[in-house]
Amino acid sequence: MKTAILLILLALGSVWLFTGGSPRTTSETWGVICRKHWGDLKNADGTTFRPSAKPYTFVYFSAGWCGPCHQYTPLLVKFYQEAGEQRDFAVVFVSSDRSPEDMADYMKEMDMPWASAVHGSAGANALKAAYGERGIPHVVLLDAGGAVIARSFEGGQYRGPNHPVEVYKSRH
Repeated sequence: MKTAILLILLALGSVWLFTGGSPRTTSETWGVICRKHWGDLKNADGTTFRPSAKPYTFVYFSAGWCGPCHQYTPLLVKFYQEAGEQRDFAVVFVSSDRSPEDMADYMKEMDMPWASAVHGSAGANALKAAYGERGIPHVVLLDAGGAVIARSFEGGQYRGPNHPVEVYKSRH
């Protein structure tokens, strides 16, 4: 019995250490979210987003009302565009805007060319539950299986929204 309790405590401690905070209460991962909520994830042209064979996905949590988001989004757009057609990653935007109209205006204003979760949808909420944090802008870098490689919040500290991009670049 003591061994079982010790193993559980070690597992929870590992989750805390490697996720940078409290363990997630959701069992939904990137793959599950994409399969279960696929209609809630849309490409910039309005078509349904399908996870590709690309080995990486950036999930970007942001909002039009957020000043630091307005500073960071152009940098992420530039990174995305500079990667060109041969990029080996996708970006999915998850909005904290107050309305679908505010989200659409923000995406248009910032020329976000990537997929997004439909505002207020079950898919957006599942992504927030699985990968969101207590602040924005927040970026999470996932591998093809949905495992977190890097995130803006790590070890209980805010490393900044570009931290996952730098981790990605260090692998190339």
